[in-house]
Amino acid sequence: MKIGIIQFPGTNCERETRMAVTRCGMEAVNFLWNEDRRILEGCDGFVIAGGFSYEDRSRSGIIAALDPVIPVLREAASRGKPVLGICNGAQIVTEAGLVPDLSSHGSTPEIALTTNKRIRDGRIIGTGYYNAWSTLKTESPSRKQNPWYRGTFTSRFSPGDCITVPAAHGEGRFIFPQEYLEVMETYGLIPFRYADAAGELRDEFPVNPNGSQAQAAAVTNLEGTVMAMMPHPERTGAGDKIFLSMADYISRDKTVSVPSGGRKPKLDPPELSVPEPFQQEADSVELIIRQIITDNEAVTVESTLEHLGIKARILRHIHWELQFDPQLPLQKRREQLQRTHDSGELYNSNKELPVTLQSPEGSRTLLVREREDIAGAKTVQALRSWFGCSGLTSVRRGVLWTVIPEGDKPADEVTDAVLRTHILMNPHAYKGYTYA
Repeated sequence: MKIGIIQFPGTNCERETRMAVTRCGMEAVNFLWNEDRRILEGCDGFVIAGGFSYEDRSRSGIIAALDPVIPVLREAASRGKPVLGICNGAQIVTEAGLVPDLSSHGSTPEIALTTNKRIRDGRIIGTGYYNAWSTLKTESPSRKQNPWYRGTFTSRFSPGDCITVPAAHGEGRFIFPQEYLEVMETYGLIPFRYADAAGELRDEFPVNPNGSQAQAAAVTNLEGTVMAMMPHPERTGAGDKIFLSMADYISRDKTVSVPSGGRKPKLDPPELSVPEPFQQEADSVELIIRQIITDNEAVTVESTLEHLGIKARILRHIHWELQFDPQLPLQKRREQLQRTHDSGELYNSNKELPVTLQSPEGSRTLLVREREDIAGAKTVQALRSWFGCSGLTSVRRGVLWTVIPEGDKPADEVTDAVLRTHILMNPHAYKGYTYA
């Protein structure tokens, strides 16, 4: 049986993935994103390997999720072929809407993977990238709970089994809309959760290394044939049962008998987030930062949109909104504002500089912010603790994306098309505002 190992620019875990697939008796077929996609027709299953596809530009996984190879995998998954996304592969699978796939809405992301948040005793003690061994507890739904589930990646486990595997990621925190989480819990679509050495689920760091809702380490579709998994089972023999389960599934009869009258759950597709007009906070200060060097993130977004048939130039700026204590004397406020500039926390003066935004005529500018602004919270803490900005009360970070249509289509129409791709924001983790 042949397993396609899908690699994008920036993938760096293909070797470990190939070794795990081979170790478990399957043949690994290396596939680069720009090769002839007909190669995949002979594959019995697929693994999207981990790494940093497209340098995580825009956000982790989204550029690869819009690649032409993804519809091929989506169609194969619809015929029951297994698809496993590991780490960055999980981010790609999630952004592509392949899990949990409860609305049958194609490419719309139904859940999100976002910035890690390490929580202990109710306090955030760290954010961003984290690398450690994590214990995962296995759960597999009963036939009565989910008659469609096929155990594609869990058949070699007994309920409650634990494995310890490495986790290494910066955006591995699963977040779910409440109605989706309820259905996922009901039908058992969270097959691996973070647990302690005794197998107890504990929603705090270091047991839960990234703050994922429901301690989720992995999520599947209803059938369990597509799985997004953030830790790395391919890096240790302890994860082999996942690949052996995959091999068992491929080799056996995949017919599933469902009790008569059984109806799959189907949720309404997530609504497209409509940007609201941006309102600057009273007495706040805006800083808009432009890169002096080529902005590869903007170039990559622009190129991806072009491949999708959307003709537009893209400009990108970082947006900071700083709020000071209104009781702070004007001179002190000016001094502390200068300290924020000098600190290097808001921009790198070797390659970035503050500017006044000048949106070209006929363009549209959107401000995109994380709903839970971890970067802003981390920055205000640093400025207050290390640079004496005691009068600074809050910092919000966002990205300004300017869409400049190229062609005859109106700016609003082109901007709406860009938003429908979700390339600028996952609506479950980000919020958009019209800016200019």
